[in-house]
Amino acid sequence: MRGEAVAETLGHAVSPRVLLPLALLTSAIYRRRPGAARVAIATALAIAVTKASKPLVQRSRPRWFGSERRRSFPSGHSSASAEYFLATALTARPEHRTPALVVALAGVAGVDATRVVAREHWISDVLAGDVVGTVAVAVAEALVGNLARMRG
Repeated sequence: MRGEAVAETLGHAVSPRVLLPLALLTSAIYRRRPGAARVAIATALAIAVTKASKPLVQRSRPRWFGSERRRSFPSGHSSASAEYFLATALTARPEHRTPALVVALAGVAGVDATRVVAREHWISDVLAGDVVGTVAVAVAEALVGNLARMRG
């Protein structure tokens, strides 16, 4: 039971409610770096897609009791954290990008593990969340690139 409690506590730190303001702050701090807007755009996109998907799928959580039992798929924590960690790593300077991506992937795996250990999600929920977050980064990258080309 102790592992579940620790995982639940860590889960609060990487919730979409925490990561969206953090993404806005990160984008503002790194605004002079190419692609910094990607962090905020992708986070908002990942959260929106996840929220829109949950009522369509209505998958039950592994935990029998609790609020929002039918809102398991995809994992919002996983989609938001995958997006935030990956988009932030891609904002690193080129010479630091590879180590930043390794740390980002470790962070994504850690968040996924906490959601499964806390019995909030099935493994397929967190993997789907990772896909949503990764696609959100790609879409945000395309949008940021198009905006940069339009500016000239």
